[in-house]
Amino acid sequence: MKKNTIFLNVEHVLYGLIFLVGLFLRLVQLGKLPLNNEEARLALQALWLARGESSPLFNPDGGYWITTAAFFFIFSASEFLARWMPALLGSLVCLMPLGFRKWLGRKTALIAAIGLALDGAWLASARQAGSHTWAILFFLAAIWGLFSRRWKLAGVFSGLLLLGGADVWKGVIPFGIAIGVFRLWFERDFFKGNEDWLSIRAHLKEVLLWTGGTVLIVGSLFLILPAGLSAVGGGLVAYLRGWNGSSGVSVGLILAAMLVYQPISTLLGVAGSIRQIKQPAGLERFLAVWWFFALIHTLLYPAREALDVVWVSIPLIGLAARLLSSLLRFDFDQRIAALVYGTVVFVFLLFISQNIMRIFSPMRVAVNTQPEIFAILAALLFVIISLILIGWGWSTRVAGYGAVWGLLGLLVLFWLSGSFHAAGLSQNPETNPFRRGWFISEADLIKGTIGDLSEMNIRSRTGLDVLAVGLDQPSMRWMAKDYPNFEFENTFQPLMQSSIVLTGTSENMVFSENYRGQDFLWEVRPIWNLMSIEEWMQWVIFKIAPVENKMVFLWASERLFPGSEISSEVQP
Repeated sequence: MKKNTIFLNVEHVLYGLIFLVGLFLRLVQLGKLPLNNEEARLALQALWLARGESSPLFNPDGGYWITTAAFFFIFSASEFLARWMPALLGSLVCLMPLGFRKWLGRKTALIAAIGLALDGAWLASARQAGSHTWAILFFLAAIWGLFSRRWKLAGVFSGLLLLGGADVWKGVIPFGIAIGVFRLWFERDFFKGNEDWLSIRAHLKEVLLWTGGTVLIVGSLFLILPAGLSAVGGGLVAYLRGWNGSSGVSVGLILAAMLVYQPISTLLGVAGSIRQIKQPAGLERFLAVWWFFALIHTLLYPAREALDVVWVSIPLIGLAARLLSSLLRFDFDQRIAALVYGTVVFVFLLFISQNIMRIFSPMRVAVNTQPEIFAILAALLFVIISLILIGWGWSTRVAGYGAVWGLLGLLVLFWLSGSFHAAGLSQNPETNPFRRGWFISEADLIKGTIGDLSEMNIRSRTGLDVLAVGLDQPSMRWMAKDYPNFEFENTFQPLMQSSIVLTGTSENMVFSENYRGQDFLWEVRPIWNLMSIEEWMQWVIFKIAPVENKMVFLWASERLFPGSEISSEVQP
């Protein structure tokens, strides 16, 4: 009894550390990157709600809308607070395996929690304004409540789930299809005698009652905001509209994002689903069916986005964690020898990867790649021969576990580097495929320039009058929220006399007085569809890619600069 209590305490401490690490990775420099158009659209609606203003935009993300508006009402609106709720909920997702350890096993649940805390796609979803983490957390929480027979909590979590917007249906519909296929095709008698499913059916009315009450109370902000209830149906409508439109995200980019940013869960998850074929029917078979239909739905959905892979990775992480728990065994006699051989394999694989990096390096000057190719082949040949000789002449267990551990070590390094980039902490955040829409590049530089000119003239960094022409977009309106004299116009008029004018072009700009101009990089987006094989490899390794740009031109009146009166007097 004492030993079991100590283990539970250690286990809880580990989950606490995992949560803290996940929270830190989701909060560090959270407000550094400017909000793009997709994020700003949601944040602006929350800001208008906090100010008591009507919103001209439609927002089906009721949960994000209401909670973020509350933070904006208490504190001042900022990029950090716009992303605070997704980051917090994304950190709580890391603890969900703790609730499923009864079915997964303690070791498997811990491995899954580590994967959720460090995975690139999950970090990216939690560091953007939106409802992905809201939908995922309460989806998993509702399932936990049902199978834990906590009917009231299951109803509350289900109600909160319905406030997650269109992202909810991207996960619920494939999950429901997987249950139906699993029941009718693979295990017809599984649901008939299963006590959990029989109990859920018996308490379904109670769950639905609490679901409706939660939607009514939380969705309307305790009956203060009845319009918030429209988010429930609005999420389904927005999801269905996605079948008639296209996001422009290709199937190849979805698969590439899974392999680059989720190599361990993708490869081991697929291997785990193949392994379950020879095993008795159970959880692993259902997870295999689930990830298959989740992937098919993501690939077929026209309005898909790279962030949708988090729905596919839920069952894949479960399968990968089950397989990893069996591979990470240290209870056999030759574990030291296997660990030594695994280190050797890791070193040689690292040597191979370094030579591959030299071949595709954008800084490479030499044309001849034969030395690197010979080095790669020699190292690869050594690994293969050593694996055969050790397995044949000594121990297949040492050879097998050593090779697997060495390969896992390299995959972990590759995985962590991708996670660092997906979190937006690298030098090229614009090539992150999980970011929705265009990346806003130099918004802070534009704000700094306007602030310097304003402070120099009227001793206030936000008091100068600014006019944006043809730039009425959410990201620009978000930047303008701190400027009381910021206005928008659709077309340029030569008689405009604003102190600062922002335009999207520098052509045919004729002012009635003298202005000085400066261009700024505003929107950046990778050209995924036009990339060559070499450019794809450079993106996989170095996370760099060719991009297309949109500029913003800042025109400042001549009278804002020192000496303008003198220069105008001496002109003929």
